[in-house]
Amino acid sequence: MTVAVIGDIGGHRAELLAALVGLGVDPDELLLPADLTVVQIGDLVHRGPDSLGVLELVADLMERNGSRWVQLAGNHEAQYLGRHTLFEWHERLAPVASRMLRDWWADGRMVMAAAITSPGGDHLATHAGLTQGFWEQVLDGPGTAPYAARALNGLVATKSAPVLFHGGVVLTGKVDETAGPIWAAAGEELAVSWLDADTELPFHQVHGHSSVRDWTAGRWRAPMRVQKRTVLDADARHTTVTLGRHRIVGVDPVLGREGGVRWAPYVIPGGSIVR
Repeated sequence: MTVAVIGDIGGHRAELLAALVGLGVDPDELLLPADLTVVQIGDLVHRGPDSLGVLELVADLMERNGSRWVQLAGNHEAQYLGRHTLFEWHERLAPVASRMLRDWWADGRMVMAAAITSPGGDHLATHAGLTQGFWEQVLDGPGTAPYAARALNGLVATKSAPVLFHGGVVLTGKVDETAGPIWAAAGEELAVSWLDADTELPFHQVHGHSSVRDWTAGRWRAPMRVQKRTVLDADARHTTVTLGRHRIVGVDPVLGREGGVRWAPYVIPGGSIVR
């Protein structure tokens, strides 16, 4: 089995379809290979030319592949999911598109987190990553990726759900090492929160939302102590920050408005989703 994690698509239907074809998906049948599960990390919409087309494609993928398509929520979806955030993007989705997102959230087709087990260790997949402060203070320090994913997804239907949308520097302009899994900044909050803590990162993480490397401008978006622990894969637009025995992998390809950059999904050989 293989798990492929697809980063932020941001309204680029053609980019998503090309990535799927590269994973062996027939573009007409939209059936994943029998040994493949896909986790899409969130931020399906905005910026690019065809947000509705992306959502319609994902709806088809969900219908045809069932549980082997795992859809996570990102901050660009979050503004359509209730009054959990002050964030308002200047583009607004058509009513049919925003209704799709609300339906997916309500019936569990879109979730907050996924746990991936593999021979190389378990990964927690969230949109922005799980900061040490949120892991400790909100989740009470789950020691495994499956427990962390269940704890995050379990908050969705409770009165504590707004804490999932707790903003950090991207939303408020102030660094917060307890920023939630929708908003944590990769360099300033996610990686640094684990570097600053006495607690060891207990499992691998994979996230989108932001990157320790600004691929467009060719500069860092992280302090030197994070840079020194980071390996860049410029062809795939992946960043890997190693913290002790575990690593934090960023997969946001930063497609912007135009797309057309070289990037690839993050593939975990031998991976499977733990539910």
